[in-house]
Amino acid sequence: MRTFAMMAAAGALLATPAMAATVTYDDRAAFEAALTSFDVEDLNDATVGALSASEEVSFDDFAFTTYAGTGTSFLDGTNAANIDGTTFFRGFGPGGALLNFDFEVSLTAFGFDLLGVNNDLERTQIVINGEVISLPLTTGPAERTFFGFISMSSFDQVTIQIIQGEDGSFDNVTYGQGIAPAPVPVPAAAVLVAPALLLLRRRRKA
Repeated sequence: MRTFAMMAAAGALLATPAMAATVTYDDRAAFEAALTSFDVEDLNDATVGALSASEEVSFDDFAFTTYAGTGTSFLDGTNAANIDGTTFFRGFGPGGALLNFDFEVSLTAFGFDLLGVNNDLERTQIVINGEVISLPLTTGPAERTFFGFISMSSFDQVTIQIIQGEDGSFDNVTYGQGIAPAPVPVPAAAVLVAPALLLLRRRRKA
């Protein structure tokens, strides 16, 4: 695991609003530039092998619980579906399957490298504090992407929720603290001028 501390930078300008309280990133460099501190869990110290349904796998700062029921998952270091040539997580899950990350401390930022997630007929989303965050669509099982987000509300659990059968991989789980861009306030002058223009328009019609 690697730990970083840095000043929030202009990377926040490359963010895309997901919902009012969250901004999302599809570029790792921009995401990390918007964080004040973060850790990266590369999974390389994990024991490689198949994982049981609902098995909890623990790391330094968090644990994730695998898919329950008919979902299949494993930690692998040799399969061609790896992301950067090292140990990664791969899972097969039906609609309704959940994978939970439970953190020991509260966070405002989370991200990871993905392979073949949300492509073709597969659909997966993320849930934090009851807020649904949609993952971007990808073109095929071999497409490698990054997805991260910064929330204006702290959280200590991230749920990966499969909507329609998924077969994908993730690696390099990144988590920490970031500053989500605040909504741009409406200038006070605009607030005063708008009602005046509306009143003037009504008078002209009269």
